[in-house]
Amino acid sequence: MAISPDTEETIGEMLRDAILKEHEKQILPPNHIISRHVRRIVAQILSASNLGHIRRGSAHDLALSSGSGQPWDANELWDPDAQNQNTFETQREWEVVVVHDPKVINAMAVPGAK
Repeated sequence: MAISPDTEETIGEMLRDAILKEHEKQILPPNHIISRHVRRIVAQILSASNLGHIRRGSAHDLALSSGSGQPWDANELWDPDAQNQNTFETQREWEVVVVHDPKVINAMAVPGAK
């Protein structure tokens, strides 16, 4: 089934919002050691595949900084772009969210702009 890029982005945003809401209390802050590790791996995959880069200052990051009960300092976030200054053919930005649920070991990419 072929769908337009706009429809794909809309579906992706709806799925992302649903996942964030469902796992709200299980999302690790971006500066957590596991989140940093996952971001490092994703940054390497994106770089090697020329697929873009990890977006900084995501809605998820802002939500954590504004009172979700998980304190972190935005100045201490690991910046995957600082280690690799390549200019990618595609400038697609990816958002990395780590859900800590011992019952589920999985990774996923949601279609759309994230």
